[in-house]
Amino acid sequence: MNRYRPTEPTDMDPELLLAAAHELGHAIVDLAHDVPVLSVEVDRRANTGLTRTGFDATTATPEQWRGALIGDLAGFEAELLWCQRHGGHADPTTAASDYTNFTRNARRVGLTRAVARAQARTVLIRHWPRLERLALRLALRGHVDPTAV
Repeated sequence: MNRYRPTEPTDMDPELLLAAAHELGHAIVDLAHDVPVLSVEVDRRANTGLTRTGFDATTATPEQWRGALIGDLAGFEAELLWCQRHGGHADPTTAASDYTNFTRNARRVGLTRAVARAQARTVLIRHWPRLERLALRLALRGHVDPTAV
């Protein structure tokens, strides 16, 4: 029996793919800044997701803080890039907790929102083919192995 399996992003629920891009944005930028990623998941029914990291705020250096904070803003930056390439609308409310965490902690390391967004975007553009490939896998399976990111 043949089961229908999407092979292209256009074959999937666009909101689910947007959630996948968001979570992969966090993971890719976190890893680029040496923040360990423990899991990357999406809830295929609710079109939401979660990226868990091994960031320890109590022992983090200023450089680790910078990386984690840039990673916080990378989810929404990935959504914006996804929508530029595939259409759709990135809803800033999906990143409300990410922005709250960033705002609460950015002064620790003198990081502005504009600088963090620009740095996140630079990393995402550099790794975009990987994000595209993994977004479909994440949307299909609900999770990806962090070592594949």
